[in-house]
Amino acid sequence: MKTIYINLVSEQLIPNLIPTLQDNNCIGVVLVLGDVRFQQKADLLRKIYQRNGIDVLGDYQGDSSTRLMSLQSLAHSLLDDLQARYNDTDIRWILNATCGTKPMSLAFTNAFNQFNQQHADDGTGPKALVLYTDTEHKEIPLLNQDTDFALPFTDVLTLDDSLLANGFELESASDSDNDTHVRHRKALTLYLLRQFAESCKPLMGILQYAAHQARQNFLLADTQLLNTTPKGPWADLIGRVQDAGLVQWDGEKQLCFTSEEACVYLSGGWLEEATYLIAQKVGFRYVALGVTGQWRQDLAGYNLSSEVSNELDVLVLHNNRLLVVECKAINWNAQESQKNQGIVHKLENLGRKLGGQFASSTLISAQELTDSVRQRLESSNIEYVEAPCTEAAIERMFNNWKTMVS
Repeated sequence: MKTIYINLVSEQLIPNLIPTLQDNNCIGVVLVLGDVRFQQKADLLRKIYQRNGIDVLGDYQGDSSTRLMSLQSLAHSLLDDLQARYNDTDIRWILNATCGTKPMSLAFTNAFNQFNQQHADDGTGPKALVLYTDTEHKEIPLLNQDTDFALPFTDVLTLDDSLLANGFELESASDSDNDTHVRHRKALTLYLLRQFAESCKPLMGILQYAAHQARQNFLLADTQLLNTTPKGPWADLIGRVQDAGLVQWDGEKQLCFTSEEACVYLSGGWLEEATYLIAQKVGFRYVALGVTGQWRQDLAGYNLSSEVSNELDVLVLHNNRLLVVECKAINWNAQESQKNQGIVHKLENLGRKLGGQFASSTLISAQELTDSVRQRLESSNIEYVEAPCTEAAIERMFNNWKTMVS
């Protein structure tokens, strides 16, 4: 049977998207706004549907999102229009009552159930379904009277749609389709992760600082002097990095970085790549590295330039839930407390702006956190991995999140 979905528009769009996108029989969507304040959200919802090949059949807007009589009138007007335009017995209307304001959801649910009851009384049977997207319990229960049934909850969102639903337009990312450069140095990346968690831990900050300094003015500063001559395991690590073509080492204190990309990798990019590779190993539906994009200023309502970033280290999407992963190889104890708190504040905002209750955040730190950073993370319900930052610890964190959202 063909279906038409009725979406009540509000701040959150994902609960509207999931049932619609997973229904192969959907022939279109109707958008309903209580008033004009969510017009931009409706425009965004329209854009997502259109790029998924789903037509928006109409927009219905009232003059209030909270006054019950006005909302009842809007609901009955919509039902009259559906009867006039889509009264085919082979088409079922489906009201998604998850979003909108609470008065909107109540008014439209009651109106649709009353409509069904009237048609049951005259022998024509129910015409409409009413559903609710329960992301916590991973089901889509029906809200029709005398009905105890739930539709399946399908892993249907793409990363592009998930991000755009929250005002972030993806521009570029590395994933399984274009991560050859990451897979090429996988062995080196995981080697660095192991060594920096163990015998070469002090070298991590030394090498990172040198790479950062070289990157600041690469053509003039590509050659850096370390403050000590690497010996033993440290020398082995520098040798591996040199064999990979990232540096030229004179065997003493002098390092010459071969490219700006090598500087980025050695100043902390290795941790992002290690995290990405481990996430892939866990088997999520989608993992992305080095995500860049633009925030939709018209949808924001906050100062994007100071609160959130246009670059995201690692994103994981699984079962329609987003995990925002921030990777840091910095020495937290060497930084001002205010700067440390700013990093956590931005991570908090990223999780909230990119999905609210539908997104989680985590911090992967190659070095020990300060007590104040731990407290801030824990008070914000942000998971974290800190030194010794091992492959097993990162994998365990990912597996715990996967279990929670599955």
